[in-house]
Amino acid sequence: MCLYEPDKRVLVSGDHILVDNNIEYFPDCARRGESPGGLLANLDKAYHMDIGLVLPGRRSLIHDVRKRINELKTPPPGKGRRDSDHIVARRC
Repeated sequence: MCLYEPDKRVLVSGDHILVDNNIEYFPDCARRGESPGGLLANLDKAYHMDIGLVLPGRRSLIHDVRKRINELKTPPPGKGRRDSDHIVARRC
């Protein structure tokens, strides 16, 4: 769950958007049906919101949410593409 304050342009993202990478490549989880499609869809929604500051659940504040979302959706070297068939949230 995230909370958004439009007047202040602040998103309290909890663990949804973190400074450290919170999306990983785990094909075994995808085979078990634990798809991150909802996570990716919510990242897309946040990308298009007017957000000036993200308050994550831990670590540093995020001032450029679009840059961070692009980083999250870009696979690390050698990991292939990032889509709901190939990645899952780290919780798996």
